[in-house]
Amino acid sequence: MPVTLRSSNQEVPMVLRRTVVHASAVLLVEAGWAALAMQGSHNARWKDIRTKKGNDRCADCSSRDTTWVVLDYGILVCINCAASHRALGTHISKVRSTELDRFADPELDWIFAMGNDKSNSVWEASVPSGMRRPVADAPDCIRRRWLRAKYDEQQFVDGNVHPSPLPHQQCAGWLLKQGNYLPTWRRRYFSIMYDRLYYFLDNTCSTAALRGYFELANLTVHTDPDEDPLCVRLSNSHGGARLLTVKASSQQEAEKWVWALYHCVYSATQLGRRDLATSFARRRPSFKMGSLTQTAAARRGSAP
Repeated sequence: MPVTLRSSNQEVPMVLRRTVVHASAVLLVEAGWAALAMQGSHNARWKDIRTKKGNDRCADCSSRDTTWVVLDYGILVCINCAASHRALGTHISKVRSTELDRFADPELDWIFAMGNDKSNSVWEASVPSGMRRPVADAPDCIRRRWLRAKYDEQQFVDGNVHPSPLPHQQCAGWLLKQGNYLPTWRRRYFSIMYDRLYYFLDNTCSTAALRGYFELANLTVHTDPDEDPLCVRLSNSHGGARLLTVKASSQQEAEKWVWALYHCVYSATQLGRRDLATSFARRRPSFKMGSLTQTAAARRGSAP
């Protein structure tokens, strides 16, 4: 008589469950090995990308941090520049993290083929000598305005003709100046001329209205968005002593002055006054510079 093998209803699901669990474990292990292999391949690609000349620093501010990528230009940037690129909008800059995001092979090929040096040779081909690239600790408004000019407005590509003097070299306007000894504010008319920042009682910029000036060479421009975003400070680069604190009427006005002073301080420091005077020879002030210099020298630091 034939023997019939039977299993209870409880045994069949148990066997199936074990089979499914085993198969799932195998699939997970295989997927894990595949992911590890792919990750290892991508890590090798990133190592090749980062060892390429120019890719060891941020493409826009030369910071040592290169953990972000702007796909549109194939460049490595720092977290601060990545935030400023995002502010431009995705129609200009698409930002990705090298540590958190995944990249397809064609994207890695593009980043390796372009790189920071090659990209900057296009987008910074004609930066005027009187302008300074953002540094790692530059104010955020400098970074934002530089990236806007560089990528959105394309001001520095080859073939662009820049006016002389540059717009920031003619910066002038009303600001509130803090007193040297008492924390009082007085309205003064400021104007950048050559390598100096002059301030006057009125906007005639006459010798009689002159109250003093500051040599811009070897100074540092500061902002403090948390304390007062409208304040701009100048201090000595060597000793760090505060020389001037002014307050603008709006954040846009404050950023305009930070931008102008940042570049003019660089020009004054790098070129020297004689070279600047030659470069700006076409500019005609509303008074004789000789008499102004003598009067300003007598009043420097003595007038509020």
